[in-house]
Amino acid sequence: MQDFTGATFGQYKILAPIGEGGMGMVYRAHDTDARTYLDEYAAARRQ
Repeated sequence: MQDFTGATFGQYKILAPIGEGGMGMVYRAHDTDARTYLDEYAAARRQ
């Protein structure tokens, strides 16, 4: 699976992977518009 660490999706910059499940990898993200770190996570779908 592709590592998205450092990639930007819209206003979210992917910081680090935090886990992997049946649907794909889960990453910690930073909201660059609000300039704040989120307790939310971005998921990348397996291909």
